[in-house]
Amino acid sequence: MTTQDTIAKYWMQILNVDTVEPSDDFISLGGSSLSAVKVANRIADDLGVQLDIGEMFNTLEQVTAHCDQLIRERDAGVAPT
Repeated sequence: MTTQDTIAKYWMQILNVDTVEPSDDFISLGGSSLSAVKVANRIADDLGVQLDIGEMFNTLEQVTAHCDQLIRERDAGVAPT
């Protein structure tokens, strides 16, 4: 499962929607600060990277790109900024 598939699954479960496209925006799907915290916690637990809550308020594609960057940095031993 790709990072995008994983995050899309979290969005579908937490936001109670049937589908999520890469261009879908978290807010337009019904996301709130509480649901953003829930998704960020799932990402931290399952993918091992910590997102700022504000970073959740983007499209699925943007959130995925940020997570992938954090994962690459983590795996390369780069300290978070």
